[in-house]
Amino acid sequence: MTSSKLKNYPSIAQSFGITGIASLAILSVGVAAPILMNLAGVEAGQLLFEILAMGIPLLIIFRIRNKKIGYLPINLSLKNKRILPYLVIASIALLIGIINPLSSLIPNARVFETRISYAC
Repeated sequence: MTSSKLKNYPSIAQSFGITGIASLAILSVGVAAPILMNLAGVEAGQLLFEILAMGIPLLIIFRIRNKKIGYLPINLSLKNKRILPYLVIASIALLIGIINPLSSLIPNARVFETRISYAC
């Protein structure tokens, strides 16, 4: 009996590494975010922040993936079409802002509410 085991990428350890790379990038770019917003304006600064904070780590991770696996395409096809309506409904819910009012219904301690209102 031969068993062919497909090598999955990323493994659990590599997933933690990817999370670490993304977290470090967000923290390091977050230090420069006020400077970006002062130089380029608020909207353009936020765009630059997102590009630098998530674009560069994802590019690094994509290059590591290409070295490990050896091919470029990423398979985004849906094998199970029954999940498509759920994806559409979830996307629309996020788009029109249902998640924010629902999350405001979660009870918080008053200390956190004052800190969040002070930060905003």
